[in-house]
Amino acid sequence: MSREDVVEVTYGNVRREFEAGEQYIQLDVLRRKENVHYVTFIGPNTVEALNNYLTLRRNSGEQITDNTPLFASLQGEKFSAQRLSFILRRFGEKIGVKLSPHRLRKFFETYMATQGIHPCSRPFNCRFSI
Repeated sequence: MSREDVVEVTYGNVRREFEAGEQYIQLDVLRRKENVHYVTFIGPNTVEALNNYLTLRRNSGEQITDNTPLFASLQGEKFSAQRLSFILRRFGEKIGVKLSPHRLRKFFETYMATQGIHPCSRPFNCRFSI
């Protein structure tokens, strides 16, 4: 997902599967830049991190609703795309790697290809082999 699309994800986009305790959560997303709908997912590590993050936000007094942005400060302020890039870059510096939303997206694409799941040229017109 692009950083512009990531910061638009809300709790409502994940609520049903998250509250059901699913390990993998499907996201139906609009790629705003190209106006294309596609499907992606978050896995167990991200679901666990999301659970911890939302617990922190709830414990700080935030009311989590379907419209609550997932990428926000502990005060509930939605991150901008630039802020998300800054946070990833700073985290990367702390762990000694170059990090950006673009690098993460390309890593994910490469990893999926090595597992036999190839990117689609057209949304919903793909064969997946797991």
